[in-house]
Amino acid sequence: MMDSGFSGTLSRLVGSVGASFTLYEAPQRILDGLEDHGVLNQVSVLTADVLRESLPKTDVVVVEAASKAEVLKCCLDAHRALMALRPENVAKFEAVERFLSRESDKLQGSATDPTRSL
Repeated sequence: MMDSGFSGTLSRLVGSVGASFTLYEAPQRILDGLEDHGVLNQVSVLTADVLRESLPKTDVVVVEAASKAEVLKCCLDAHRALMALRPENVAKFEAVERFLSRESDKLQGSATDPTRSL
């Protein structure tokens, strides 16, 4: 099954910064997961019959380590993006969204109150 955090983040990136993403030789299970979440129409898909020279220019993105709070926020934003994308996604992800929201609130509370723990 496609990771909803990944597909939601992908959708947010395409929508918010206008980035384009191309999947090359993506396995069918990945395509099915993106379709199930309503994200497949936001990416391009290339297959082996496309010559390597016709692949778009790619950029290397350096990723820095993220804090637990940043990871929680990213996951929460990703699931909210999926829920906004398709009405069917609300039923799929509302429990996840509530859980992530509570965990984020707890983490923010413990950051301001050193006596609290997760």
